Amino acid sequence: MGMKKKIKRLKVPKTTSLIIPGGSIKSNRQESDSYTKRLASNDFDVRMEALTNLGSHFAKKGDQYDHTKMLVLWKGLYYCMWMSDKTFAYPFEQMECAEKIAAHTHKFTNPQSSLLYLRCYFDTALREWLNIDRQRVDKFLTLNRNMLHQAFVFASKHPECIEDLGNILLEIPLNIANYDQIPSITKHIFDNYLQELYNALGTDANPDVLFGLLKPVFLSYPHFSADIQNIISNDITIPLVTEYVPPHLLESDSEGDGEDGEDEEESEPEYEGDEVSDQENMSGENE
Repeated sequence: MGMKKKIKRLKVPKTTSLIIPGGSIKSNRQESDSYTKRLASNDFDVRMEALTNLGSHFAKKGDQYDHTKMLVLWKGLYYCMWMSDKTFAYPFEQMECAEKIAAHTHKFTNPQSSLLYLRCYFDTALREWLNIDRQRVDKFLTLNRNMLHQAFVFASKHPECIEDLGNILLEIPLNIANYDQIPSITKHIFDNYLQELYNALGTDANPDVLFGLLKPVFLSYPHFSADIQNIISNDITIPLVTEYVPPHLLESDSEGDGEDGEDEEESEPEYEGDEVSDQENMSGENE
């Protein structure tokens, strides 16, 4: 009898599957996937611990993330925000969660990784927005505003990335094609754009940074309908000129006006002096 040949069975790596609103995540067991699972946990303490530790994880291994891995992680962050609710025990859970997620923008050692983090947020928000019910819209708008604010803060610290950030805004949230599908995100960004820009940069903003971050708004302006153009004009352009223009941007004009004013003031005393002397001469002649 011939010996039977043993057939070696290939070991197939196990995968994890996580069902959350909007779809499922399937990936190999890796550290990033572990974070995704914990961020999407039903246990509040597990979620918040993972969210807190994510910053140090980004500082050490954030540069290893590509677009696909970052999207997987954002699925967990999205669900972490989804699960956050105001309760008697944790009344500020939603705000804390939104602020921590947005603050992770600055945890990466490479600015390009921070830009990837921002890009994947907008990708995720656009993809999942229609899955958000009315009861959860407000907290996701809070996250949206926090992410916009931290994007501006990041740009102020890395001026070399302003153009890349502008391209992300133009490609995703300020894109007319995306607005036609999900207008609420775009409107919300335009409504809060100038306020968050001002909060991030302050009154002594660098003109190059300020106008560099305003550029995506004005480039997108011609592509939108009249109602959005009105929002841009009323919420951004007019307040920008009347309220938020940093004073030092007007110094050159004011200095020029001051010089002209001084010339006029100097000429007046000479004229008044001539008048007085003429009057004195006339009085002397009469005497």
